[in-house]
Amino acid sequence: MGQYYVLVLVLFLLLASLALTIVALLTDNWYRVHTPDNVNPEAKKKYNFHFGLWRLCYEDMPEAIANDESYDKEGSSCIFIHKALIQKDEESMDYDSKLRLHLSRTVLGCNIAAAAVMLFSMIALMCGVWPAKCDNVKKPGLFLSVSILLLFATLCGIASGVCFIAVRDLDNTTVRTKAVLPPAVPLYASQMFDWSFMLHWIGTGLAFVDSFLLLCLLKNSYDLVNEGPAKFTPYTNL
Repeated sequence: MGQYYVLVLVLFLLLASLALTIVALLTDNWYRVHTPDNVNPEAKKKYNFHFGLWRLCYEDMPEAIANDESYDKEGSSCIFIHKALIQKDEESMDYDSKLRLHLSRTVLGCNIAAAAVMLFSMIALMCGVWPAKCDNVKKPGLFLSVSILLLFATLCGIASGVCFIAVRDLDNTTVRTKAVLPPAVPLYASQMFDWSFMLHWIGTGLAFVDSFLLLCLLKNSYDLVNEGPAKFTPYTNL
């Protein structure tokens, strides 16, 4: 009976991991830049913003950006930044710009891949063991497959988070000669990782815990098999 509770816990944690990953993916609070009040108003407008993987949002959008039709704006405070990842002429870019571009693509691509694998894993588990009785499904094989998938999702999440940190470090240690978004930040502005970034790491951690719990269920399934075929076969329910 304890296996049922572990399986319910696995499904709950997987749902939580997927929800946190999707919320982190869709929200614009991965990184925040804040300027103190003792700077001039124009600089305060320009360097008070937060951004995620899709948009950059100002607390009060600078007039130069608000009046520039080349920016893809949403509402009165946000700019779409994900389209900058689609570069048609990479040959004209310097090394740092190319590195930043590829790292930014990795952040978004790995995040989407992690969410997709988590969703597939949850559907596979629910269809395989709960709530329907699928006696033709080999439970040990299912547990192993989903555990491997969740480990892959964990690696994708780690790669996404690490590359995001690398991009921020690159922004702070290199001089960019042409305008990119997010803009270069002066020394007097404070920078911090925000709550969407934290949710991403929590979701990634839960996926890893889920992968470990499924391996525990796999081991327990084989232990029951070794007790004798009369008690358990891999084709029966838990």
